[in-house]
Amino acid sequence: MAWVDSNADRFRLRLPTAHIWGRKDTRYSPDSKVLWSLCEADKRELYIHGEGHEVPGARAKEDVQACLRVIRRVLEKASVDR
Repeated sequence: MAWVDSNADRFRLRLPTAHIWGRKDTRYSPDSKVLWSLCEADKRELYIHGEGHEVPGARAKEDVQACLRVIRRVLEKASVDR
């Protein structure tokens, strides 16, 4: 295990990643942003939904669909990277 400086350009995760968090999640979104910044820009996908820390459910259909689109794009990138 090693600490990583999120401002350092030398370390980036080089695999497709999906980053999904809630706009109202004030506790975890700062850490989520740091993790997002550690991933290569062309391999990461991001969606920020309108809720808090919970996963969007049936009452937030647009958010659910947007999350699925992000996950599908990551799966497509992963299949191309093979």
